[in-house]
Amino acid sequence: MIDVPEAVIEHDRDVRLRVLEVGICGTDREIGHFHYGRPPAGSDYLILGHEGLAEVVEVGAEVEEFQRGDLVVPIVRHPCPHSWCGPCRMNRPDFCISGDFIERGIKEKHGFMCSHLVERPEFLAKVPGHLRDVAVLTEPLTIAEKAFGQVRQIFERLPWFPECERPEPLKVWGDSRALVAGAGAVGLLGAMRLRLAGYKTFVYSLEPPESLNARLAAEAGCEYVSAKSCELPQLAERVEHIDLVYEATGASKIAFGMMKYLGENGVMILTGLPAPGQPIPIDADVIMRNLVLRNQLVFGTVNAGREDNEKAIASLGAFQERWPRALHSMITARWGLDSVRDLLERKPPGIKHVVHPEE
Repeated sequence: MIDVPEAVIEHDRDVRLRVLEVGICGTDREIGHFHYGRPPAGSDYLILGHEGLAEVVEVGAEVEEFQRGDLVVPIVRHPCPHSWCGPCRMNRPDFCISGDFIERGIKEKHGFMCSHLVERPEFLAKVPGHLRDVAVLTEPLTIAEKAFGQVRQIFERLPWFPECERPEPLKVWGDSRALVAGAGAVGLLGAMRLRLAGYKTFVYSLEPPESLNARLAAEAGCEYVSAKSCELPQLAERVEHIDLVYEATGASKIAFGMMKYLGENGVMILTGLPAPGQPIPIDADVIMRNLVLRNQLVFGTVNAGREDNEKAIASLGAFQERWPRALHSMITARWGLDSVRDLLERKPPGIKHVVHPEE
């Protein structure tokens, strides 16, 4: 822990924030162990934290979008400077093609693990007051929101899709079944989002059936299946027809194993980042044949834009109405700054650990 200069408003479009909560995840631990991450230019340190909730304490003279007391979620990724990068010029740096984007707490910009910070309005999403206790879950949920926005576009290629269009952007024709791999924060939030859309959702993870993760999945209306007692072939038989896979394990063996059982017209979403390791054997011929003959699609998703943040906040509101106990139980504990080192050096039991930077 170090003392840094106080964050102050310098421009008319600046917003000064008091950081209320910061979530800890695997990305923070990997940066803390120097697996990746990059400090800002000219700095020999990087302030961590990319899952944040903050309160507006001061606004610049030309800021009309926010006022003192507003709750906000700061957006992690900022655009690159290149005029030829179409996504960034369209305010979608999550699709940046130059690779020169910056990310709060990850790449070339300090994160949220501090008492105050200054941000511009275009990188803030407003949070209703009644979501104060769960809004720190917004960032991990944006991964699902971005992915499912792309799923909607993918399903539009199907000839019958316009005939069965629903207000819910994920709702599709028939008895749609989704399989979520992993029951951490990203997996459980993704499962809740799929249930909200009406999917019959299965959650497959290593935790035993009596675990908290399994209980929360069940409370959200999902069917939990433990990998300790069910192999992938038996899982595929249990689901019967896998229309969508939402992978949130970061385990390549599981991900490629599931590809073999993806159904006709199925979509597989990869969100995990496997650690470098030994090569794994896969049934490449089977996977390739299925992709061709079953009209399947596989894509990866990373980070999210402002629209996805706003959708995630709206979804959290819906989760709170339908599954309040399950949603609140996802936050395992809240800690002061003196606990951060321990949280980064090991993975404590539970789902989501949250830090109060001022404590």
